[in-house]
Amino acid sequence: MTPSDYERVPLIVSPLTGSPDDEHCPARPDSPSATLIKCAFYGAPIRRSQATNCGQWEGGEGNFQVVITGSNGYIKTCAPSLKGWEGPVAFKGAINAPAPVIDHGYLQVQTFGQNVPYDPSLCASACNAQTVYNANHPSVGLGPCVFFDAYILYENGINGVFTCTYYSTPYGAEYATMTGQYDQAGNYYGVGNSYGYYLDGHYVD
Repeated sequence: MTPSDYERVPLIVSPLTGSPDDEHCPARPDSPSATLIKCAFYGAPIRRSQATNCGQWEGGEGNFQVVITGSNGYIKTCAPSLKGWEGPVAFKGAINAPAPVIDHGYLQVQTFGQNVPYDPSLCASACNAQTVYNANHPSVGLGPCVFFDAYILYENGINGVFTCTYYSTPYGAEYATMTGQYDQAGNYYGVGNSYGYYLDGHYVD
């Protein structure tokens, strides 16, 4: 995710010396200004509802007002490919496996936190580790991990968390119908950027 914008900032550096001085710093309401084009880079998509920074006061209210405008966001339209895995396959939502899910290949869901970028290779490593664990613990009665769904889980449209759900059964796009739901407190948990990955040889249309 790459947002870009125009930002009005004070010229607090002396144009003669290239260093801050008493004449230019700190910024004042009548300080000369410049317009900068800025870009910020994120490892996960940012939604419109999160673009709330319109500027701030430099040195407190009543001094120089920094203004941000013309903000645009650009998001990659596809997830990365992974060695040893088929995909990514774009999904409308997260996988909604038949109930009871424990009897239809569901293994576990894993969240990575808000500060973790969208990185399906983390899911692939965890899926492979799940396969090894299940093979070494046959008493759990779970099969190998052959498919995972990587997506962003949003709470009320913000606070995106990178999430992966793992399965021993591969599911196609017709099962990716879980676009979001409310909890008992009225919070809405929505799904975005959902992509499926299949262990080589397990792809299904």
